[in-house]
Amino acid sequence: MLCFNYDVWLDEAFTGIFIRSNFYDMIKATAMDVHPPLYYVLLKLFAMVFGYHIPALKIFSVLPIAFLMSISMFWIYPKFGFKASFLFQLLLGTLPNSMIKNVEMRMYTWGMLFVFLTALCAYEIWKEDGEGIKFEIGFFTFGLAAAYTHYFALISVAVIYVLFVYWIVQGKKYKKLRKVFASMIGSVFGYLPWLPVFYN
Repeated sequence: MLCFNYDVWLDEAFTGIFIRSNFYDMIKATAMDVHPPLYYVLLKLFAMVFGYHIPALKIFSVLPIAFLMSISMFWIYPKFGFKASFLFQLLLGTLPNSMIKNVEMRMYTWGMLFVFLTALCAYEIWKEDGEGIKFEIGFFTFGLAAAYTHYFALISVAVIYVLFVYWIVQGKKYKKLRKVFASMIGSVFGYLPWLPVFYN
């Protein structure tokens, strides 16, 4: 319901104007801004289908929240029980900051989704039932997507990588190191095109 209004602040207005550029100009301009380009690219693709109207652009920010809440029901609940699933949804949807950020025409919810999915894949790799290659691919893909969405999401994923290596060494599950290091190396190469921009 909070999406269906036309109240925006400066950064949201910037987003709405920014995505009206063509893809090349948009990515070139965001290299001079303070955020990576993935969110803008995804939002522009969404707007090309559903329109550049403010409510539609706000709904795009709600989609990751809806997806996270479905993860709570179909992944957290079976593995960790009702209490964990309920608290996850409660905190995700009702914190005062969430009430604002979850409907902003900005990249925060998408960064949060990608970071969470990176952690989810790490958990599945850690567990015995997480031996499948799909979680290794997800670990790499979502981590890289987070890095291309927001710089704080990049830092969050880097922390997940470091903690994951620590847990693997502590648990003496050394054969899993290959999967983590493969993702780390892949992430570094995948981020190389944007690394000079990040450094600057």
